[in-house]
Amino acid sequence: MNAIARPETLRTSVATRVGGPLWVDSEAALSPTSAIIVARETLLRRAIVEILNHQLGFADVEETADLAAAEEAARSRASPLLLIDSCLLPDRRSPASTLIDRDGAECGVVVLADKTLVRYGPQWMARGARAVIDKRVDRTEFVAALGAIRRGERPCRLLSEAHLPIWLDPLRIERRALTLRDRDSDVLRLIAAGFRNQQISDQLRLRPPTVKAYIARSFALLGLTNRTAAAICAHWLLDQGLL
Repeated sequence: MNAIARPETLRTSVATRVGGPLWVDSEAALSPTSAIIVARETLLRRAIVEILNHQLGFADVEETADLAAAEEAARSRASPLLLIDSCLLPDRRSPASTLIDRDGAECGVVVLADKTLVRYGPQWMARGARAVIDKRVDRTEFVAALGAIRRGERPCRLLSEAHLPIWLDPLRIERRALTLRDRDSDVLRLIAAGFRNQQISDQLRLRPPTVKAYIARSFALLGLTNRTAAAICAHWLLDQGLL
């Protein structure tokens, strides 16, 4: 994956290029110390909170899955950065959300684009979003995009294919994967292959309660909350030769 790099001459028109970085001019730099994250996925929210707190030095970060609650919280803060899951925008095709469309708003709005909605990126930028970031970017690119916003740039980063999700911290997962037991690994491989619990039980000749216990242990160890996340994580571990 190519790292995001700022070109010498910034583009002055709002456009997008799927599969690569794009930088466009902005009127002024932002120096936010507070942020509000509005997203459905708990893992995504928690990962962004960790990045903002520990890597970017934000002093006040709030997370919610409720857009109305986020809007209310934004009113009580001085120039917060507002990161919104595109799936929660009132009108996905033409997002005339008051959070993006209101005149004179001091909060910088960052749209976290779902893979099914990335085609609307240029519209969100034209309507005043400070940035549009594909939810499938990895942590390095996400941090780079937030740094660009602080410098006064307006990044629009969309992907043509999925990469390691923001919530999956490679170093942490790699360390924890080394402590997986053989049966934990067997179960994760079968989850990655799409097996349900009864199928895993039959394949490994284990009682269903035992299978559930291995799944619960693996989820706790790797910080996972559902089978979809487990399958993504297991596929990545397999690609790295760690499972």
